[in-house]
Amino acid sequence: MSRESDLNWLNEKYAEINRTSNSVPVQALIKKHRIETRKELYQQIKNHYEGFCKCGLKSQGTVEMFGDRLYEAQIGGFGERRYSLLECRDWAYDLFVTKSMRGHDEETIVKTQIEVLFRKNGYKNNVRYATDQEDREYGVDIVVEKDGKPIYGFQIKPESYKQVNEEIKKINMDKIKKWGHPIKYYYYDYGK
Repeated sequence: MSRESDLNWLNEKYAEINRTSNSVPVQALIKKHRIETRKELYQQIKNHYEGFCKCGLKSQGTVEMFGDRLYEAQIGGFGERRYSLLECRDWAYDLFVTKSMRGHDEETIVKTQIEVLFRKNGYKNNVRYATDQEDREYGVDIVVEKDGKPIYGFQIKPESYKQVNEEIKKINMDKIKKWGHPIKYYYYDYGK
């Protein structure tokens, strides 16, 4: 396994730092504060842990603290420390900052494309970003509504998601089933 695969597996099984209840609602933070750069996002995660913002969003730590949790989880997960504290912190930065900003950019692109397609074909459906609750509970990123009610959704994922283990995919599919509306996956190439 690669370092990326090892740390993804470790996080999903032992650290669970990507769960909003253990970390921070990153996409909600990006949208609420209209964050445009990695530096801004990194700082806002820290600010929302330290209580500097009254917007209602909270972080359960800083990016470094999330990396520290991953570092400590290695003993329970691997039975040894395979990766340095710096490697674990870098992985956390990539997850919470780099990938989150890229994911948000892709969501914006897809949302715009859907809106243009609907207008072009004369549909009057509303297209919006999913709420933080919809994202967390139902695994949907973009919602298409008709008469104010959800009828369709989109899940935006990097191509690498196709290689995650089946347990993670099942968790996501279970969320989608609870939502009860069709969802289409849109995959983007993270390397571009």
